[in-house]
This record gives sequence, structure tokens and C-alpha cells, in this order.
Amino acid sequence: MDLELKNWLQSGKYRIEVLRRLRRSPTTPSELAKELKIHRPSIARVLNDLVKELLISKTTRNAKNTTYFLTKSGERIAQEIIEVKA
Repeated sequence: MDLELKNWLQSGKYRIEVLRRLRRSPTTPSELAKELKIHRPSIARVLNDLVKELLISKTTRNAKNTTYFLTKSGERIAQEIIEVKA
């Protein structure tokens, strides 16, 4: 794993947790916010950052129905993080 990316992921309080959650299954921002017990605008920032890093992507049916999922890079990195932490 790229050391710079790993450091960036670890520097954010929820980045790794979001990757772990999305590794289980795609989900919505509202579900993530509820599960992680943070406000929706906070999870939106985390998701936008992960999208910019190409670790996650989203599918949108309409403005109120957006689902996020891991990209292939995100899957690889999430796997590496979980193996390291285990």
C-alpha cells in the first residue's frame, strides 16, 4: 500500500471505518452516519474525500437515493488494512 495514502487514511477519524463498513456492503450516507454516530454533513465530507482518492464510488438514482461502494482500489486497500489490524 502507498505509505502516503495509508497515512492519509489513518489521519482521518472515520476514513478507515467507512472503508470497513463499505467492504461489508454498499450503503447510503444516512446509514453510515447512523452506524458511526456522526452527523450527516460530517459523513458527507468523509465520503467526498474517499471519492476524490478513488477508493469509493457512488450510484445515484435521485437526489435522495445515493449508495456508496468500494472501487477495486478501495477493496484492495480495505483488505490490506483489515489484515494488518487483525
